[in-house]
Amino acid sequence: MRISLVISTYNWPEALELVLKSVLKQELMPNEVIIADDGSSISTKKLITKFKDLFTVPLIHVWHEDDGFRKATILNKAIAESSGDYIVQVDGDCIIHHKFIKDHVLKSEEGVYLHGSRVNIKQEFLPTLFKEQQISFSFLSTGIKKRTRALYNSCISDTYKKNQSFQKNIEDVILLFLKKIL
Repeated sequence: MRISLVISTYNWPEALELVLKSVLKQELMPNEVIIADDGSSISTKKLITKFKDLFTVPLIHVWHEDDGFRKATILNKAIAESSGDYIVQVDGDCIIHHKFIKDHVLKSEEGVYLHGSRVNIKQEFLPTLFKEQQISFSFLSTGIKKRTRALYNSCISDTYKKNQSFQKNIEDVILLFLKKIL
């Protein structure tokens, strides 16, 4: 399975830097990392260029001009550029756990959409986070909200019921679209 990690971003290179650092710590690297950039300034481009030399997989920057909030459009463009047959998408302010990609691969199934939650950082802690370049969190970490989300245990996810209605909903939307254009 070829895995493409797509990271959306817009003008927050400090956060994107931590996300990219967390990608570099993955136990299982994706086959490529694609930054879906919704019109960020040159500072984001410079950051991505700096990280290209650190990655052992392609780091691709897909950018379009800033013309308002067009996240869905840039995500579509990034996915169109991908070579993976399995897409994992995160936002550019989501620092990922070192087993994030590995867990996706282990839990992946045909017709099943995987999703998760994240630990939120308190606004007042952000300057410290960026200064210390923190990319690892636990239940006891300073500055986080909803501590129970910081508990990592891949077995816990096995207790969730699988829901294949997402696939059915996508199929229904495609059929509706085809009926309207035909």
